[in-house]
Amino acid sequence: MAARSKGGEAALESEAFRHALSPAYLAMLPMFLAYELGVRELGGARRNAAQEFLGLWMSPLREHADGIRWGLLAAFAVVALYLCRRRKIRVIDAAARIWLEGVLVALTLGPILVGLTALAARWVPRLDVSWDASRASPGLAVAGLLFGGSVYEELVFRIGLYGILFWTAVRAVRSLGAGEIAARWSAELFALVGSSCGFAAFHFERFTGWLWSGGLEFSAPMFLWLVLAGLLLGLVYRWRGPGVAAVAHGLFNLALLVGIDPDVLA
Repeated sequence: MAARSKGGEAALESEAFRHALSPAYLAMLPMFLAYELGVRELGGARRNAAQEFLGLWMSPLREHADGIRWGLLAAFAVVALYLCRRRKIRVIDAAARIWLEGVLVALTLGPILVGLTALAARWVPRLDVSWDASRASPGLAVAGLLFGGSVYEELVFRIGLYGILFWTAVRAVRSLGAGEIAARWSAELFALVGSSCGFAAFHFERFTGWLWSGGLEFSAPMFLWLVLAGLLLGLVYRWRGPGVAAVAHGLFNLALLVGIDPDVLA
């Protein structure tokens, strides 16, 4: 019984670690740094829509916004280090594990997306996901922007929107008299689909014109491709945690930037 108890505790600790935000945040710090350096190199001409959304509250302090964001990132890092130390989490080991899993997940996203889009080809044309050179010339600054910007998208759509939708749905289903298992699974499905659709929509100017002018022109194939990507990243987030989802997302963005079509990985 003692052995089983220890095994159960270890499983619970592993589950808590995967979804703990503190080690994930520290593992994602290089991505935040890459994004900030990319923004600075581009003179602020290009930003990530999710980061713009999170920074709306700083609009009155626009000229100081970048400095405030740097300060907040540093403050969050100090808090995350403290929490990891308190929970006796070895930061270097945790970060290495998150990055290794992120790389492995990134390598599998391509083949899975190819298979899913092939199935969807019955209803929509095949999508060309190669980098559009007319938007900006690929370079280190753009790479940093795309790589690091994925962190903000994970914060908004997986940690934020997914969590809000799940919290709302699970209480709504419970109020209808459903059991705990039915409520949780219904909420998971609702949050996964809803956050994926929100993630996809946020890439198009049709939906984000009120926020910025850097969105894509809407197309059904691109929207579907982004929804499928959001579904996969949502599953990764729930299975392996926010850090792995962010790293995989960022690396996949880099692969598309340098011209690696997902078909190459299939």
